[in-house]
Amino acid sequence: FAVVGASRKGGKFGNIVLQCLDGLGYTMYAVHPGADQVGGVESYRSYADLPEPVNAAFIAVAPAKCAAAVWAAMLLSTSHPN
Repeated sequence: FAVVGASRKGGKFGNIVLQCLDGLGYTMYAVHPGADQVGGVESYRSYADLPEPVNAAFIAVAPAKCAAAVWAAMLLSTSHPN
């Protein structure tokens, strides 16, 4: 899983999703352009920086950034053979 917009602030949707998935044992990646770590999970600045393809992504960004986040996920998912 990738959690795009994983927030460093507790109570924000991206932070809640990240914490819930972390407790379930999934391999997951936080995507946050300004953080090296979010909630104890290593964070990557963009989809392109992820170490491997992901099967699903939670998008938790402001509405103005949502289309770009979805577009980036679509582009990377079509460029990987999985």
